[in-house]
Amino acid sequence: MEKDKTLDSAVLRWVAVFCLVAFAFIILGLLYYRYEAKHIEDDKYEDLYAIAKLKVDSIYDWRRNKLADVRRVPGPLVRKETARLIQSPANPDARAALQIQLNINRKGDVYTDALILDTNGNILLSENPDPAPVGKATKEAIGIAIKDRKEVLSDFFRDPKGVIYLDAVAPIPDNTGKPIAIVILRSKAADFLYPLIQTWPTPSRTAETLLVCRDGDSILFLNELRHRSNTALTLRLPITNTTLPAVHAVLGESGKFFGKDYRGTEVLAYLLPVHQSPWFVVTKVDSEEILAEVKYRAWAIAVIIILLILISAGLIKSVYRNRQEAERKLAEERLKEIMAELERSNKDLEQFAYVASHDLQEPLRMVSSYTQLLAERYQGQLDEKAQKFIDYAVDGATRMQTLINDLLAYSRVGTRGKSMELTDTHDLLGQAMKNLIVTIEKSRAIITNEELPMVQVDAVQFVQVFQNLINNAIKFRGDDIPRIHISARDHGQEWVFSIKDNGIGIDNKYADRIFIIFQRLHTRQDYPGTGIGLAICKKIVERHNGRIWFESEPGKGATFFFTIPKEASGNVHRNTAETN
Repeated sequence: MEKDKTLDSAVLRWVAVFCLVAFAFIILGLLYYRYEAKHIEDDKYEDLYAIAKLKVDSIYDWRRNKLADVRRVPGPLVRKETARLIQSPANPDARAALQIQLNINRKGDVYTDALILDTNGNILLSENPDPAPVGKATKEAIGIAIKDRKEVLSDFFRDPKGVIYLDAVAPIPDNTGKPIAIVILRSKAADFLYPLIQTWPTPSRTAETLLVCRDGDSILFLNELRHRSNTALTLRLPITNTTLPAVHAVLGESGKFFGKDYRGTEVLAYLLPVHQSPWFVVTKVDSEEILAEVKYRAWAIAVIIILLILISAGLIKSVYRNRQEAERKLAEERLKEIMAELERSNKDLEQFAYVASHDLQEPLRMVSSYTQLLAERYQGQLDEKAQKFIDYAVDGATRMQTLINDLLAYSRVGTRGKSMELTDTHDLLGQAMKNLIVTIEKSRAIITNEELPMVQVDAVQFVQVFQNLINNAIKFRGDDIPRIHISARDHGQEWVFSIKDNGIGIDNKYADRIFIIFQRLHTRQDYPGTGIGLAICKKIVERHNGRIWFESEPGKGATFFFTIPKEASGNVHRNTAETN
């Protein structure tokens, strides 16, 4: 009966272990999913910004070129012949000379028409035998050009035939600088500007660019929209509708925005003004399109987590059976002493770590390999999204393998530590730098040290502390060559070691996070790694009954400190050496 109770208790313990492992994998998967979802959203906002910036710069250049073209027209010859034309509107020589100049400045088909008007807006001469009438938008531009005596680009306007134009307007002055006429270079919006706005550089079902301006209490859409027809200069929406990205754009906001577009559909958007114009650019994509990518990523993560849980169940069952057999043999030997029970427990942990580091990673490699085989076998048959999802699965398996290796390294600090011996820390520093020789040479880091003491430590783990802290100092460097200085100070009952660098520094508000496992302060794209290096340093220092902390300011480098109690360390020192 007692044996059955013991057996039931053991089964419950291993069931609890399995539940904890499964729960850990699920939590890890959820955290990774949230990270990937945020990463996808950030990537999409970066894409939207890049496209918005490209559109804004192109529109600005287009406007600047139009103004530059019209600015060059009123040269000495045009001013002279225009004065003659105004004095004698029927003068054939003046008309012929100006006609030649208009034809030249029209640049072939670059401009739809080139015109000369009097200061009241009446057409005196036109390259087009049937010019579009001078409307309100052009007259307003003429008024500004005459008042400010400079070139002006008109607002969009639609002629009676439904064609949308913009006019580049410049005054033609007399010898005193007083405007006596106006020259206009007329462009069709559909020839260049609208195609520039409407094209999208990457495949997308829903993405589009909007060009908008404020028109009283409304926002006016200046271009044709992807999801609705006949919208240019006709679609107006109230400025009180604050869910619209376009409303926030014309109110002066810029940057990321999540809201609803003119269809009432939720979108991710980026807002930017067009420099030196009343126009604003909105690049947007439906959130549903982004969620579809996140959903596929979630399925890939779920499959990996389920596989890991099933593999863990098999491993735990195998370990449990081995444990049963070991306990049966121990029972037959009538139980040995308790530093032996502990030794067996440690061996079991070592065995599980070995199984995890080999058998658990083998299925991950299998997932990655078979996914790559799928890609090779069905090459040319899969669309771009399917190929992308296969890449996500391979990337996820690789990252999970790295996380498992780092977790094992972290767990072994206590279980695989060696005995403490009196050791020259200068030699340990040299070993750490030898391990990092490629990184040091590549970064051209300059590493110096003061005299370092003899201490009672686990030499292998102490090398790991030096190596992790120096590697961090090199990784998080700024624009300058990394400069790292190692020193130690006698503080009575303990030695205080310091590693000082000239890197990017750390905000003190992260003091509670930086030594926690997997707590990263930067994105994986900016600085690679899993965020476990400092956590390992902390665990090693605490195993030596020491403390670890840092002092830093952003942009001014960082200094990491850790203490090692003297105990039997003695007071032996090693002279200063410099290595670079």
